[in-house]
Amino acid sequence: MSRQEVVDKLKQGSTFITIYQKDGKWYSGKSVSLFRGRFIKMNPNDKLIDNLEFHS
Repeated sequence: MSRQEVVDKLKQGSTFITIYQKDGKWYSGKSVSLFRGRFIKMNPNDKLIDNLEFHS
């Protein structure tokens, strides 16, 4: 899923959480939100940049 697709889905009311793997097991991480309708955040702050990396 592209960054823009995530932004669009968040604007439409979808929810996302991060996941991570530790010792071969998958765990739920933090909620993902949209700041100022444009920036994807896991940790709320006032910086006008994403704080979530995308990997394909």
